[in-house]
Amino acid sequence: MTFPERIAATFLKRERPVTVLAPNIQIESGDGSAEAFLGLDWQEISWELWEKNSDAFYQFSPAAFIYYLPSILSLSSQDLARWFWPADCLLELLNHSPMVENWSSFTTARLIGLSSAEYDLMKEWVLLLADSKAYGKDKALEFAFDTLEILQAETAKVREITTSSQKVPGSN
Repeated sequence: MTFPERIAATFLKRERPVTVLAPNIQIESGDGSAEAFLGLDWQEISWELWEKNSDAFYQFSPAAFIYYLPSILSLSSQDLARWFWPADCLLELLNHSPMVENWSSFTTARLIGLSSAEYDLMKEWVLLLADSKAYGKDKALEFAFDTLEILQAETAKVREITTSSQKVPGSN
C-alpha cells in the first residue's frame, strides 16, 4: 500500500465538516479562505487549491482542520522535492517545547485527540520529509516528531481519564 493510500485508510472515519471556519474567524468574501474547501472531500483538494487559499490553514475550525489534514500529508508526500506551504505551516505548528501547558489553544484544539494510528502516520510523514530535498535534516523536523509523540501521550492520558470517569463505582 502506498503512503497516500495508507493516509486515506487511516483517516477514513473522519467526517466532512458542515462548516469549515473557526467560530472566531471573520473574513471578507473572496479568494484565499477556508470557505473554498467547504463541501469538498479532502481527497479532492489539490496543491493549487491550497496555494490559492493559503489562509485556510489558520481559519479552519478544529474539526475542519483534522478533516483536511490528510490532504496536506498526502500532497506533500507525493512530491518530496517540492516545498509545500501547508506542510511547512504544519511543521511550524508542531515545533513546540515539551511543556504542553505552554502550547497555544490553536494547537491543542486541533491536534490533541487524534487516533494512535493517525499520530503514527504523521510521525512517519515527518520522517519522509526528513529524507526530502525540500525539507532536509532540519532541527524543526526533530521537534515536530517529538511534539507528535507528546500529543499522542497526552491524548492517551485524556482518553484514560475519560474512560475512568465513565466507569460506575462498584461495577465491573
